[in-house]
Amino acid sequence: MKIKPPVKGSHIVLRMKPTVMVRGRCLDVIDEHNKLFDKASLVGVGKYGIPWQRTRCSEFNNAINSGVTTYLFIVLKTANGFKGFRAPIRMISLSGNLQDLALKYPEYYNEYRRVPMLYDAVLTVEPSMWFVISSRLEPHSLARLRLLSNNRRLLDVLSKPCRSSAMIVLEGKKPH
Repeated sequence: MKIKPPVKGSHIVLRMKPTVMVRGRCLDVIDEHNKLFDKASLVGVGKYGIPWQRTRCSEFNNAINSGVTTYLFIVLKTANGFKGFRAPIRMISLSGNLQDLALKYPEYYNEYRRVPMLYDAVLTVEPSMWFVISSRLEPHSLARLRLLSNNRRLLDVLSKPCRSSAMIVLEGKKPH
C-alpha cells in the first residue's frame, strides 16, 4: 500500500517500551529524555529498524521549517492499555546525517551501541533515524489520533498485533 504524503497537521507516532534495563537498572524512557531536556534545549529520540526515505524526512522538515507544528507522539504499552506523550519536533534526521549536529540523547543509547543484546527489540546497533524534540515529553491523549494512511483510529490499530514502530497520524475528528 502506498502511503499518502504528509499533509499539514500530520504528526509522528513512535511506539516504545516504557522502560529499559541497563547495567541492572530499570530506566523510564520518558523520564530519561525529559531529564536530559532539562539540561539541553534539544533532545534526540531514536528510532531503530528500517529508516524512512530521505524524501519523507525532507517533506516533514520542510513543513516544520515553514512553521507547521508537528508532534512526536510516544506510545507506551502499559498494563492498563496505552499511554501517550508528545513533544514538538524540531527536526527529523537519518543517522548518517548527524555529523554536524551536536545531538543530545539519553546515555542508554550508547549502552546499546556497546552491548547490542541489552534490548531485545534492537534491530540495529544504533538508531536508524532521530526525531529531535524541542520540549519535554508531556502526557497526551491518544483518543483523537487517526492513521493518515487509512483513517483508522490509532488505539484500534494498537489493540491488534502491530509490527510498525512508527506511524503518521492526524489529530482530530474523523473527516466526513
